[in-house]
Amino acid sequence: MKKIIYLFVACCISTIATAQKVTEKDLQGTWNLAAFNANGLHLDMATGTVTVSEELKSQLSPEMIVELNNSVKEGIAVLKTSSVVFTGKNTKQNIAGQEKSGTFLIKEINGEQYIVTTYPDGSTSDTSVAIKDKKLYISKSEQGQTAELIFNKG
Repeated sequence: MKKIIYLFVACCISTIATAQKVTEKDLQGTWNLAAFNANGLHLDMATGTVTVSEELKSQLSPEMIVELNNSVKEGIAVLKTSSVVFTGKNTKQNIAGQEKSGTFLIKEINGEQYIVTTYPDGSTSDTSVAIKDKKLYISKSEQGQTAELIFNKG
C-alpha cells in the first residue's frame, strides 16, 4: 500500500513539475496545431492518424468506426494548417481556414488559467489554457462537451 501512495505522490509531483503558469511572454509567437481531441477522438496532425477511445468504440459498429476514420481523416487535411499567433496582447487564430483576430488577456479562476479573447465586434471567448512539455493546450467546453487543441511552437 505504501508503494502505491509513493507512486501516486511521485506522479502528482511530476505533473505539477511539467505544467507551468502561462504568461503573456510564454504565448508570444506562432503555435501550429499538432493534435485535436474531442468526444473520444484524437487527431494527430503530423501522422494523420485518428485514434478512437475505447468508450466511443463500444458505442459504434465496426463499419461505423471505419466510416468515422475515413471522414475524420479528410478533416485532418483542413486542420493541418491551423495555427494561433500571439503578438503583444493581440492574437490571430486560423482554425480550419477560418481566421479571427482580437486582443487577449490571461485570467485565473479557481486555480485554472483562461485566455479571454475580445473580438472587434465586442464578443468574447474564454478558453482554458496550459503549457505542458513545451506544448500549448487550449480547451473549450460547451454544452457538456470539451474540445482540446494542442499546439507546438512554430
